[in-house]
Amino acid sequence: MALTSVFKEGKPIKLWSAEVKGNAAYPDFERIVLATATRNKQRYTGYFETDDAGNVRSFTRTRYPRLKYGVTSIAECEKGMVELAYDLNFRVNSEGSQSGFRVVLGLLEGYDVTSPTHTVDEVQSLLGSTILAEGATVFAVRHQTTGVSIYTEPVAVLRGAMSSLVAVYDLADSLKQERFAVEDFGNRLSYMVETRYCTESD
Repeated sequence: MALTSVFKEGKPIKLWSAEVKGNAAYPDFERIVLATATRNKQRYTGYFETDDAGNVRSFTRTRYPRLKYGVTSIAECEKGMVELAYDLNFRVNSEGSQSGFRVVLGLLEGYDVTSPTHTVDEVQSLLGSTILAEGATVFAVRHQTTGVSIYTEPVAVLRGAMSSLVAVYDLADSLKQERFAVEDFGNRLSYMVETRYCTESD
């Protein structure tokens, strides 16, 4: 892939992800995940999808390849998802065989809540038909000295062939994203990409 100097690709890690499915009102979902994370000290990073009523129907956890936070082992990720599924009364669902890439791209420009927020329809229109964009919400549990906190943001979950990935790089730059993670299913690798807007490089 021909990239310009505005992007910096991080060291790849072994890809892993898992999904739990069920039904929970968002306040209950957040409360239970916080309790589970407080007990087992895990950082749950991924995204959730909701039904038409706004209830959480699935949560997909990924290995977030950012050095600042450290990378959780696959064994710990698997153990943590089993515990979370039990606490939520959800079921662990195999994601099955996948190909191409997946990128969870934030729709908020940067991290300032007053910045413009884009839409999934806008993203899909910009990418065209070769990449599928679906709406979700990123969900990240953070362990800090002051306690456990949660970060959420509307996102577009992008899937397509690796040959189309360069379009996602261009889009991330256009939407002034600081960074995004690429999951390469063919090579079973995940890596972080920093853009020219990144203010806290790994």
